[in-house]
Amino acid sequence: FWAPLALLSGAFRNVFWYGLLSRTLGAGGVAFIKWAQWASTRTDLLPERLCHQLGFLRCDAPRHSRRHTRTLVERAVGGPLESVF
Repeated sequence: FWAPLALLSGAFRNVFWYGLLSRTLGAGGVAFIKWAQWASTRTDLLPERLCHQLGFLRCDAPRHSRRHTRTLVERAVGGPLESVF
């Protein structure tokens, strides 16, 4: 819905679209965050303002607790971490 406005209006793109894209990639999970972190360093490929916005995911990426990580890993390996490592 918003994409045509981003194409037509530089101001809209710089103020709204790049921020929306950054938040969406941040909510997408670790693979999208890693891509955005890499992309934020590529001002030779992407607009500088977009790289600046994506750069926030380098220092302020969404996080979760150690307990949450442990629960996910234990679910993936099918038991307590102590029995695997």
